[in-house]
Amino acid sequence: MRSKLLSVLGFFVSVLCVFTFVYANRYSKTDFSDTTLVYENDGRYYYDNLDSNAKTAYTLILPGLYKHREAIEIPEITSEEFNLLMYALSYDNPDLCCIGTQSSLKTQGNRFYYCPSYTHSEQECAAVKERLETAVSKALSGISKDAGEYEKELYVHDYICKICTYDESGDKQDKISAYSVFVDGSAVCEGYAKAAKLLLDRLSVKNYLITGNAADESGGTQGHMWNIVTVNSQNYHLDITWDDMDSQELFDGNHIYFNLTDEMMGKTHSDFNPAENNCNFTDYNYGNVTKMRFEKYDAAARKSIINNIRSNYNNGKNICEFGFTSEKEYKSALNALTENDGLGEIFRELYRTYNIRFENVQYITDDNLYAFMFAFS
Repeated sequence: MRSKLLSVLGFFVSVLCVFTFVYANRYSKTDFSDTTLVYENDGRYYYDNLDSNAKTAYTLILPGLYKHREAIEIPEITSEEFNLLMYALSYDNPDLCCIGTQSSLKTQGNRFYYCPSYTHSEQECAAVKERLETAVSKALSGISKDAGEYEKELYVHDYICKICTYDESGDKQDKISAYSVFVDGSAVCEGYAKAAKLLLDRLSVKNYLITGNAADESGGTQGHMWNIVTVNSQNYHLDITWDDMDSQELFDGNHIYFNLTDEMMGKTHSDFNPAENNCNFTDYNYGNVTKMRFEKYDAAARKSIINNIRSNYNNGKNICEFGFTSEKEYKSALNALTENDGLGEIFRELYRTYNIRFENVQYITDDNLYAFMFAFS
């Protein structure tokens, strides 16, 4: 009897030991100190601004999202760190598909888990990802491998303006992704900015997303997103949404908001987040690169405009863009061109000298950036 009792006690102790071992392994705090931070020095702006715990969590979560994981164990982080982490994952990785808005942070004992929500099943997400990648490959096929950073940025800007229409439906939640630009062909500002980031990332052009407020047609402001792009170590604001012009009959897009300084962008955009972007250069402003940003409207400027129209016409383009460095000269030029038949003189000379004649001409202006653009057919 005693030997049987000892056997039973021995079994109970062994079971208790096994249970204690399993419990301790399941609920003890996990050591993440040996996690390799593979995204260090990878040009990920929002990742770079996370603290060490959140960086570790980012490193663990991102591959899990691509694999459609339901729960991903991460180090303990605060709610504030969690919010910053979510922004970093979204803003750094515009190719993420099917991530919902109800993701959460859950605890189990001393362990912490990120539980993502998905808008589609794993199989459906794979199909969405495939469609996006096919469209992105098509977009990238049109750029020369020898193109410089400025040329790559210009290509991305023009391509997105060409394929995408700003969505006015009001159902913005379905229009905030790169997918909505490349596959659906319509998006709001967040979709435009993420699409630009995705292409620029693939082209190895350093960039990141920026949010803030922008002036609207009613005289107020509304939330907005655009890009900061680095060209030859210089930072610039790029707002493709504001350059897209689908509502205008002859215009596909312009370059008024292509590579602006903080000061220039601040005339229509405010509350930059991040606030410090060091956009203090004008070398790669579109008007400066094309040499169509003038100090005044004189004979030399008029000749440049005529040559620009002729060149664009011969290359199948129907636009001419130019601007001025000061409000005073801009207003003087505007008066000369629109009130004193300056445009008429330009087009008469084009016909007289080069036999170039247009049936329809439209023009737009931007009083904030002293810009002028016209299209012709």
